[in-house]
Amino acid sequence: MSGRNDEASGSGGASNGDKALATSSEESRSAGTKRKNEENDCVAKRRKETKGDSSVLVSEEQANRISEKNNEGTSSKSSPPTTILALNVYCWDVIISYLSLSDLVPLAASSRHLTEFFKSLKLKEEKITRIWPTKTIFSLNVDCWDVVLSYLSLRDQVQLAASNRHLTGVFESLQHRYRCLTECDTANIDETDLHLLLEIVKEHLISYESSLDPQSNGDQHLWLLRRFDNLRHLKMTFRRPRFHDLKQLKSLTSIHAYLNFGNAEIYENFVRSLTELPHLRKLILESRDYKGKGLHVLENLESLEIGSHPGFDANFLAECCMKMKQLRHLNMGKHIDNLTAENFKVIVKNCRHLERLAFGTRLLEPTVRYEIVCQLPNLKHLQLLHRDSLRTHFIEGLIRKQGSPMESLILEGDFLEPEQVDHLCEISSLRELSVACEIFPLKSLLKLRTLEILDIRMPTVTNENLLALLEGCPLLRVLSVRSCGLITSDFVLEANRLYSRRKIKIYLHHSSVDWRKLPILNDNKFIQFIDGFLSSPILINQELL
Repeated sequence: MSGRNDEASGSGGASNGDKALATSSEESRSAGTKRKNEENDCVAKRRKETKGDSSVLVSEEQANRISEKNNEGTSSKSSPPTTILALNVYCWDVIISYLSLSDLVPLAASSRHLTEFFKSLKLKEEKITRIWPTKTIFSLNVDCWDVVLSYLSLRDQVQLAASNRHLTGVFESLQHRYRCLTECDTANIDETDLHLLLEIVKEHLISYESSLDPQSNGDQHLWLLRRFDNLRHLKMTFRRPRFHDLKQLKSLTSIHAYLNFGNAEIYENFVRSLTELPHLRKLILESRDYKGKGLHVLENLESLEIGSHPGFDANFLAECCMKMKQLRHLNMGKHIDNLTAENFKVIVKNCRHLERLAFGTRLLEPTVRYEIVCQLPNLKHLQLLHRDSLRTHFIEGLIRKQGSPMESLILEGDFLEPEQVDHLCEISSLRELSVACEIFPLKSLLKLRTLEILDIRMPTVTNENLLALLEGCPLLRVLSVRSCGLITSDFVLEANRLYSRRKIKIYLHHSSVDWRKLPILNDNKFIQFIDGFLSSPILINQELL
């Protein structure tokens, strides 16, 4: 009895299990059908929205195939994909079209399978670029790199170039950035970086400058420079007594040297080594101990500057002037010893091509007639460091000078009398003038209609004076005013209003201008205001043509 009950019970249990299984299977098929219907609706909706849109990622034919596959799956009662990885390419194409880049990237990175799968998708070029950019930093063009490098120090630039072979090639295409290495550049890199930089620049280096400090060891790098056939300018301190590497720089046309040797013989050896540089035309010498012996052998020089250190002998300078018949620029320095009237006669007699002359009168004996320089026929630019007032004969000599007209007159020293300034302003050909006077002689300065550069030290100048000067000198492009305590912010604002379209730089030194409260004015490409003064004359220091 019990057995039959058990059997009956077991039979009933099996029947219930079949029912449960059937129900589960039916629910699964229903869920699959429902999912595929939803997908078909989604595809149809997407097809309708994107009809006629050339950017759609799934074609109508592909969408139909998706629907057909889903219908086939429903009619055959196949089970849905077991995981998201089982979705076909067309389904993924639709899904991707609805996702943003911020959604796509983490999705692609969530699974190695998905990463590889996404890479294999044949998406539109712009879409695939959004997901996996094909461009890198190496794709930047040369102009972009030029901007990037402008924000880096030279040391950082060199190390960046050395970090990658491709970047080295980029830097080689930007060689123009490194054709002229300044003192600031070389002071901030060591010998290793300098070697790397010179490998990049190759034969394109034309100018190299290092520190003129007496203890500098810049000449130890000459061996790196000797293979640069196009090097034209060299600025360097020389301490070592060997000049073999220097003599290899056959293309040098200009040298600015600080000499710091142990004895007089080495100075002469240095000068003799320069005779082996056939194109050398400009020499600037700085030294505390060199008196000039033997310098006359450089007969082809066109420009000679002695420097600001005392000790150079005037007799050796006169010997130079007798031999250097091609001299066009001569700066005797401010502290040359024992200049005599005879020395000036030698200069005037032998330097007939001289166009630029600079010297000082503070160490001259009162009887020395330095005004004889006004007889130089080609003299155009004169720089004079004077003591007390100028001689009347000197001013008259400049006004009546024969030959080439005077273009610049730089007078450094004590205040001149207003009458002297007025007299100097009769040199109507002046393009540059530097002068000091306690009274601002506006009427006199307005006679200089061709004036381009004016550097004045006149403590009584006012806002109205400067505005009148700007109005009366239309060619003025550089104005430097020193010790101008009466100049205020009102001048800056008014000048900016009146001459905002005029190309001019205005330096104001020790003025009463409140620079912090002024609006930003120097974004103007034309008129510019600078809190400072003009550091050196312009025309007399230009390169000779």
